Amino acid sequence: MTYRERIRQDTGCTEGDARLVEAWMRLERGTLDSLDRPTFCYEAIVGLRCVYADREASETLARSVGV
Repeated sequence: MTYRERIRQDTGCTEGDARLVEAWMRLERGTLDSLDRPTFCYEAIVGLRCVYADREASETLARSVGV
């Protein structure tokens, strides 16, 4: 399962939003491989809140981290 699939599963967001959530998670955590399931889920929810708060900044961030 890819990160975006897990993000979608954990948050119920769209594929487009999952990309933006992944960007926020990478900003905070760098690598996502070491996160246990509860932490990954928590970070995905926080990331989705960031996306909802400022979609334009989320798009800019996603481009800057290459997702």
